[in-house]
This record gives sequence, C-alpha cells and structure tokens, in this order.
Amino acid sequence: MAEEMVDANAEFTAFVESCSDEEWRAICRAEKWRVGVVAHHVAWGHERAADWINAIRRGIPIPGTPQAHNASNAIKATQVAGISRLALTDRRRLQAVGAVRSCPWATAIDRGSGPQPPRSPSREHPRHPEALSSRPHRVAGALLAALLAIALLALTPSFAVVALLRDAAAPPEIAKVLPAAKEQLHKTRGFQWPAGYYRYLATETRTSDNLVVLHFEYRAYPFITASRAYLASRCKPLEQIDPREMGFGWGPDSESELTYLRSRAQDPCP
Repeated sequence: MAEEMVDANAEFTAFVESCSDEEWRAICRAEKWRVGVVAHHVAWGHERAADWINAIRRGIPIPGTPQAHNASNAIKATQVAGISRLALTDRRRLQAVGAVRSCPWATAIDRGSGPQPPRSPSREHPRHPEALSSRPHRVAGALLAALLAIALLALTPSFAVVALLRDAAAPPEIAKVLPAAKEQLHKTRGFQWPAGYYRYLATETRTSDNLVVLHFEYRAYPFITASRAYLASRCKPLEQIDPREMGFGWGPDSESELTYLRSRAQDPCP
C-alpha cells in the first residue's frame, strides 16, 4: 500500500511538472477549482494526512469535523487560487508523502501483502482537457482510500476494547449515574474514547456512614495495560450521590487514601 501511494505521488508529480499553462488553469468539474488549486490541495493533504496518522499512532483523535475540514479547504483554495507550478514544487509539498510511507503500519501492510504483480510501465499523460482535469481527483481518491484503510486499522483496538471489556453489572442507583461518573473521570484524568476507556468494575458501600466507592479501570490506546481509579463519597445515601461531588483516586498511590476512607478514623457524619 505504501508503495502504491508513493507511485501515485510520483505520477501526480510528473503530471504537475509536465502540464502546460493552459492546462494548469483549466477548471475541474467536481469542485470547480482550477487544476493548480487541486494540485495544491492534494500536496497539502499529504502533510495533513501524515500528521493525522502520527496522531492516531499516539492515541490522539483527529481534530475537527468533516464540515470544518470542508470549510478549511474552501478557504485554502481561495488563498492559493493563483499558485504556480514552480511555487508548488519549490515548496516540496509533493514530497510529503514520504512521511506517510515512514509510518510503521504502512510498512507492516506492505510486508504482509505478499508478492505483488508487476506494475505496468507509466503511460504518457494524455493531453485531453477532461483527462487532465480528472487525474488529480483520481490520485486524491486513491490516497484518501489508503488513509481510510489505515485509520480503520488503527481504530480496531478502540472498538475491540468496548466490545470485549464491558462494564460490570451495577446496582440500579449506580447504573443511572455511570455516564456522569465516567465523564467526571475523563475530566479529571485520561483521554476520551477512542483514545482512552474507563470500565466500571464494582461498587463498595458501608451503611454506618454511607461510604460509597465506585471502582473503575482505565486503559489508554492500545488498551493493553490497565490502571485502577475510583470515585468516593461519604455521608450521602446511595440514591443521592452525585459523581461531580465525589473524591477521585488513581493508581497504586491511591490505596492509602482508600485505606483511610475505610478506617474508623473518619469524622462522624453530620
């Protein structure tokens, strides 16, 4: 897959360097952008895609929404409406696909793909205006499909952890506040899904002082190891607890705090 992306980038680079001024200014049918603007969009997309892949590798969700990305693309298209071939190639934007090729997942996909059939030699780029204006879209489509495949592969652990590590059964009073409890935990520490995941384990109670401890485990991408966390409160009946007002503990260092909460040294409830 990485080799196909590099080959597609080389073909696109050759197209940019070989088309005439008239072809460079031709209008593409899809976005109604000039060929030069589409070329800049593809090249700029290499840099953005490489950043996104590296973010996914670190467990960081891709920022923004499709609507925000479309708006950003429209602004960028206006800014580079008059870009020249020389300006595009001098900035070496078309070489940014090397960052994508360096991704370990892309390398792994290549190694697992088996023997590849021989590729047909590159053909001369046709000079028909319709073919010239549609070629950048075909290259961009191929790159987008490859990046989507990598993104789906990267998100597999995120879906697997939700499917395999479900919350334990909780009392009705706890089940109704679990979403708020997890939200409070995320605000205090850890990433939101798909980069992180809190799993409810158990509820600990003591009737003498209405001690309530909600036990969780937290896993960060790729969700191999787990850390313990808890929310705790005293002097409130189980049905009245509010996760936003509960104390928080994390990891092995919090065991001493739990021991103190469980001890008889606590001040009596009012």
